[in-house]
Parts: sequence; C-alpha cells; structure tokens
Amino acid sequence: MKKIGIVFMLLAVSVSFAAPKNAAELAQLVSESNHGYDGESGDMKMILINGDVSITRKMNSLGIETKEGDKSLLEFVLPKDIAGTKLLTWSYDEKDDQQWIYMPAARLTRRITSKSKSNSFMGSEFTFEDLRKPALEKYNYSNLKSVGKNYSYERVAKEDSTYSKTVVTINMNYLSPEKIEFFDRSGELLKVASYAGYKQFKVDGKTFWRPGSIEMENKQTSKKSIIRWTNRELGGKFPENKFSKGALKR
Repeated sequence: MKKIGIVFMLLAVSVSFAAPKNAAELAQLVSESNHGYDGESGDMKMILINGDVSITRKMNSLGIETKEGDKSLLEFVLPKDIAGTKLLTWSYDEKDDQQWIYMPAARLTRRITSKSKSNSFMGSEFTFEDLRKPALEKYNYSNLKSVGKNYSYERVAKEDSTYSKTVVTINMNYLSPEKIEFFDRSGELLKVASYAGYKQFKVDGKTFWRPGSIEMENKQTSKKSIIRWTNRELGGKFPENKFSKGALKR
C-alpha cells in the first residue's frame, strides 16, 4: 500500500513516461514515485497574505515512512508568541488519519477531530486536512485529461472530506503535482494550490522531486498562504518515537 505524497517544480529535466490509460493508473504512478524516501527534514517559511498585509512564520519539519503510512511533525520557531507550537500527523494507508496540535503556553495537546480537520491551520489557507498525505486507496479517480504535456484527473474522497472533489494536474516530468484545485461541498471552486521550484533528491539510487514552494490561493476570499522550504533533505533516519503523542511536550 503506497501513498500520493501531498504536499511538494520549474527545473528543466527530460524524463519519459508512457501515457496513462486512466486516472487511477496515473494516481498509482504518482504514489509509487514518492515511495522509498525513508525520512525527510527541512526548514519552512509560511507567509500569510491578506491584501497589502503579510505575516511571516517559520517552522521546522520532520517526516518518516512507516509500514502503515507516513508521520510528520511541524514545529513553529518564529514568531516568539507561537514558538513551540507543534502539529503531529499520522497519515495511514488504510486506517483513519490522526492529528494532534500542541500549544506550549497551556502545555495542552489537542486532537484534531474529523469535524475540525476543515479548520484553518494557524490562520492560513491550508486546512489540517491539506497537511495530511492522502492515501491512494482512500480516493476514487476519474476524468483523466491531457493538459499540454501534462495530465489532470479528479479525485473524490471515499469518506467524509472538506472538499467535494479535487482536480490534480500532474507535471509528467516529475510525476508530482503542478496544481491542485479544491472544490467546496457545494461544488464551487474554493482554492488553488500551485507548486513551483521543484528540486531533485536521490535516496538509495531512486530519484525524488520536491517543490520549493506551494502557494494556496483562496478564490472566494482572495487570501493567500505560501509555504517555502530551505535546507531540505531526504533519506534521513529518524526514530519513530520522535513522532509519538507523548513527545510533543518534550
């Protein structure tokens, strides 16, 4: 069981893939292309933009692959009033995903329930659901279309979701997203995530691509949130106990 790695290209590269037969086949190729990175770390900058006003926050990130899925940990380091805030995510292939947020001022760990996964993450245009890695088996795929040299498909969650559907455009040079369109529960376009600045990484002879930035634009409010990565590394070996609920208070 493998996953589509969410969340993560403008370098020129010559890679050749056979045209996919259907949407499910392309989703499978994308999933397989992201399997085997072992561990990942990096520094992140989140920029919240509302008209002429922008707010910048800084985070550290860690992630690992496990037999059941992926686990990730985000920790804010700036500004000081939210430093130490952590988000722990367990994204499973088959079981329900789990998330917890730790608030250091109150030394309180709160579980993100299925009802609250549509809430904004720290005031951004990213929801808690957006920060999970969607498992391949948890979606239905349809409507494969050619978009220039790339392809797009529709993805609908089999269980309850913030979105009625997402339309994913895959850059075939990287087998990774170039754009994801998010539609609200009434079927209206809500947000568009644009992926840029992809970089190449090698782990045990396999090539992985990760974006340098993701811009999430809310088409209904015109607000934007941008995540940018620096010092990104793949192939790291991190103990799984770093991603435990109990470790959030350390």
